[in-house]
Amino acid sequence: MSRKDVDVPRTGGQIDELQSLRGIAAVVVMIGHCLAYWQRPYWIDRLLEVLNGHGCVVIFFVLSGFVLARSLRRAALDRGAIESFYVRRLFRIYPALWAASLLSLAYVMFLHWQVPIEDSSAWFQERFKREYFTPLGIAASFAGALGFLIPPVWSILVELVYSAAMPFVVLVARRGTITLFVLTIVALIVSIRFGQHSYYGVAAYGIDFILGAWLAFLPAGVAKHWASSTLRIPIASASIAVLLSCRVIWSATMHDAFVHLIELASAWILVGSIAVGAFRPSLLRSAPLIQLGEISYSLYLLHFPIMCISAKVIHALNRGGSPVASGMMLLAVTGAVSLVASYGQYRWVELPGIRLGRRMVPLIDRRRATG
Repeated sequence: MSRKDVDVPRTGGQIDELQSLRGIAAVVVMIGHCLAYWQRPYWIDRLLEVLNGHGCVVIFFVLSGFVLARSLRRAALDRGAIESFYVRRLFRIYPALWAASLLSLAYVMFLHWQVPIEDSSAWFQERFKREYFTPLGIAASFAGALGFLIPPVWSILVELVYSAAMPFVVLVARRGTITLFVLTIVALIVSIRFGQHSYYGVAAYGIDFILGAWLAFLPAGVAKHWASSTLRIPIASASIAVLLSCRVIWSATMHDAFVHLIELASAWILVGSIAVGAFRPSLLRSAPLIQLGEISYSLYLLHFPIMCISAKVIHALNRGGSPVASGMMLLAVTGAVSLVASYGQYRWVELPGIRLGRRMVPLIDRRRATG
């Protein structure tokens, strides 16, 4: 863009409050899955609608669009820079995905069908379909193209697709506001027209990443006005309220276009309010929440197989117990084990993968120079 970019405050290259928001969203997704595991009373279903795990995933997408565009906005974006971006992104995503997929594969091979749980919910019984338990299905799961081993991986596929598109989005944004606006309208039309009918709803979510990219290219005057507005706190608070209530008010399928756009608008306002400094609650600057954000990707991947394994143990120990009690036990065990496991995976899988990706970049550059 020709106008000056927004000067977003930084701490070590990241905005701590956004990191905390990512961690909170991952925990909400985990809570929703644990409460949805068993057959449950009506009020649990209403609670799940309030928690709105899908809205949390939309927050992930907007955040990714902002963070990725922000990382690229001053890059050269020639062939070498784009290749380097792709290498770093792949090494960021895949090591943790493969480690979590190995755990889930072990669960599927040795526990899932061997130890049946009759009172699991219809939602859970739709997971781990036998027809996908094939070499191709397993390979697709490890590639992030199939949510067989880890059902939340559908969103990782979305991340992969739009990570690949992000250099193009940034190039469009650099040409000016009008071109980025045109791209946004095209993405909106694609989302509404094709989103619900596309594979894992992938077509629905390009608009999320593009709107996230808008935040990285906001003109400084707009960001300053947003950050200083007397309505900044009520607006951010209202966005949270809408995220928590939209699926209570409008009952809809996961990829429903109308509800998704409401979630997207709310998530964009919330992420944008934090990014420009209009909404920075002190709670989000607390060390535990920042650390939770650091491990949020591993938590998002690992909690599902850990939940499935924990459910088998709880079922054996609490046969005949109420679904609510079983759900609370499952949440407590899954949460505790997942936090510990996620910290370990972050430290010994994610970080080494990130460092390896960085080391690969100069090797690729030298190979291209000598090739």
